[in-house]
Amino acid sequence: MIGFIVISGYCVARSTIKSTARLPFSLTHYAAMRVTRIYPALIACAVLAGVVELALFNSPNRIPMWQAGIDVQHFISNLLGLSGFKGQFGSYAPTYTVAYELFYYAIWGVALALLPQNLGCLAVMTVMPTLFFVLPGNFQFAIVLSALWIMGAALATYEDAIVRIVRRYPLWLVWSVCLIIFIRGNSEFARLQISLWEFPGSLCTIPCGLLFAVVIASHLARSGPQLALDKWLGEISYPLFLAHGPVIIAVGSLLKALGPSLGFSISFGALMLILMSSSLAAAQAILVLVERPVMSWRRSLRSEGAPSAAPTFALGLYRTRRY
Repeated sequence: MIGFIVISGYCVARSTIKSTARLPFSLTHYAAMRVTRIYPALIACAVLAGVVELALFNSPNRIPMWQAGIDVQHFISNLLGLSGFKGQFGSYAPTYTVAYELFYYAIWGVALALLPQNLGCLAVMTVMPTLFFVLPGNFQFAIVLSALWIMGAALATYEDAIVRIVRRYPLWLVWSVCLIIFIRGNSEFARLQISLWEFPGSLCTIPCGLLFAVVIASHLARSGPQLALDKWLGEISYPLFLAHGPVIIAVGSLLKALGPSLGFSISFGALMLILMSSSLAAAQAILVLVERPVMSWRRSLRSEGAPSAAPTFALGLYRTRRY
């Protein structure tokens, strides 16, 4: 969750920086790019989750995981990308942060429509604390996590200066130090029984986000050729994020139903391999059937004069994912 929010801020900010370098910022075009990037796969996987939950409704074989909100109202709110504020729908529960991202996109777009690009991060940082006390309580967690999104956006805005600083240190050293700090910090959170889901415990996500931003910056500073695997990981990351919940529930419930007839128990390692392989297969199907056609259509708009969304990094590896 923390890493993907930082990545989102970086990718969206970098995309707007590239597009505004050629043409003035257009809030309408920005909104169209965000909607066409988020919603096609979101809707496809929401429908998948709906089919899974309908097929398993009241079934004793449904595995006891993500069981809340299996009703029409929650399905519609998840279909619209509002699950983070309106409640999760069963197996689609892991996608709740999409609502937060849409929230950040909206504020970022308004900030850029009113201010120069280099003031966007400052504007969002100024607005968010005020919104914490103005908006309903179900927005508070999203507002705290906005600090992570702003870190990613700041990394894109001031990338050259940040990369010059990070380039002085070996990649392995930066990643090792960040990993050690992260592990020690998590152990302290557990010892102190800090809940990251409630304020003020949620503030602990901020140093975690900072560590992740440093990891991304150190990877951006590295040199070397782009690997084909990097591109594929960048393309499949969003479909995998959306599809893994419904797939885990569907495949896990199927294996539970088949358990007595199999005549043997499946080990944890084998189960993980099956669930991961199934999730990757479903994500690949969404990528081929939904994501790539929509992205191809978006690219065709450039030939008609629309500003382009820049090639972006995600986790410093996914250099061709387009936001």
